Amino acid sequence: MWLSATSAGRLLHCPASASLVSAPDPVPASPPGNAGTLAHFAVNAWVEGGAWLSDAPGLSLQDCWDSEAARWGVDTRRLTESVMTRSRLRSRGAELAALLQSVGETARSEVSLRDSAQLLYGQVDIVVNNQDGGAIIDLRTGADSQTERVRTQLLVYAHLFRHETNRLPDALIVFSLRHGAEQIDFSEGDIDGVLKRVQAARKQPSLAFPDPAGCKFCRRRLRCEPHWEAASAWEDPDCVEGVVSRMEAAATSLMAIRVDTISAQQWVTGLASSVVGGLKSGDTVRFTEVAGKGEPLAKEWRATRSTRSARV
Repeated sequence: MWLSATSAGRLLHCPASASLVSAPDPVPASPPGNAGTLAHFAVNAWVEGGAWLSDAPGLSLQDCWDSEAARWGVDTRRLTESVMTRSRLRSRGAELAALLQSVGETARSEVSLRDSAQLLYGQVDIVVNNQDGGAIIDLRTGADSQTERVRTQLLVYAHLFRHETNRLPDALIVFSLRHGAEQIDFSEGDIDGVLKRVQAARKQPSLAFPDPAGCKFCRRRLRCEPHWEAASAWEDPDCVEGVVSRMEAAATSLMAIRVDTISAQQWVTGLASSVVGGLKSGDTVRFTEVAGKGEPLAKEWRATRSTRSARV
């Protein structure tokens, strides 16, 4: 099974959370559901269309955001932090364009790389080519630009670049819309070291180390028993589990469900029908990515755009 560079960092942190795939095919593009994805679409259009070489790269990058939103029919007013992200694209556009021109001669976006021997693959946000090698640039729209997982992802990209070109990249750079460019120091030994750790972690696929930050965006958490055992002790969880004891429909077509947890009865409100599915009274259900408020024994939960559920 293939492992992506993005999942490699998750694998090293918590092997059970890493997603493996049978084929390293790029995920088909679909309408962006958040501002970060739309920003990546905008940067891709900006690089591939050559607008990064324009006299006003910040303005042209912002224009690409608007064009991509129109292309996908996205109402950006419904995307969290869309106004701020659009503004950051314009303010950081000139800086990103100058960075591309300083490290290379040509730039490509969404570049697929793979190593069939080690079953590793990745899709790099930007690869800048020059006569000596090139630079790998990873775009970050959130606050996670300096984590160990990001470093692992970049080191795997460096290996894939080396595998396909027979040379190391000149630079590994994280470009954060919040903080600007951050260069990652690395050596060939660092690359080989992370590859050994990845291969070792692959041999322990069921090992789980749950924590709030690591589990937040894990697609396996609904079925991960170690996660639910640990979450009950977290100070500020974003998940709840219990038996459905009451269901109510609001005039807005959203649902509210009361669940009987181990310690109390708690309401989960604002649930879309797609999240509720075929739930009925007596079912044991788990909700993740819900916002809670109140004291632990009297907590109320509100669904978010990312809320997911599973009947267990």
